[in-house]
Amino acid sequence: MPRWSEKDLRRFMDDLERKFGEVFARWSGDPQDLAGLKEFSDRFVSRLRYRPVRERGPRAS
Repeated sequence: MPRWSEKDLRRFMDDLERKFGEVFARWSGDPQDLAGLKEFSDRFVSRLRYRPVRERGPRAS
């Protein structure tokens, strides 16, 4: 296992909790509640290294 893999997994799990934590906490079992989870997890498994998605905030004028 590469040395960086633990750090990438930890970063992915932190991002997963930040993005979906509230949904998981109250999840009824309805797959529609988890819209976007597959795309989110695909980013982790489809790349050699995990790179978090940067949320775009309001731009300064």
